[in-house]
Amino acid sequence: MEFVSINSSEKKYGKNNILYAELGILEIKKRKKRYWEFRKEKKALKELLEKKTAELKKSISLLKKTFPKFEENISEIEKSEKRNDLDLEIEKIRKRIDEIQYN
Repeated sequence: MEFVSINSSEKKYGKNNILYAELGILEIKKRKKRYWEFRKEKKALKELLEKKTAELKKSISLLKKTFPKFEENISEIEKSEKRNDLDLEIEKIRKRIDEIQYN
């Protein structure tokens, strides 16, 4: 068996490299742990969002059932307002025509 001698500067260089490698591994472990914590938090928040969305949809459907339907009434009101607007326009134009004819 043969041994190789290492001088102090090589020993120092080797120890330094080993320590940096250990430091790098620990940093990777730390980042990996934070990553999985964020994933768990994201999953929990996503589940909470889905739950709240389902509750909101349920509430909306309940409100739709309890309130009368206004869509038909609104469209009828809009039509009558449009008719009134048209009638007013027609009336204005007739008045202007009368003014022109009598002047």
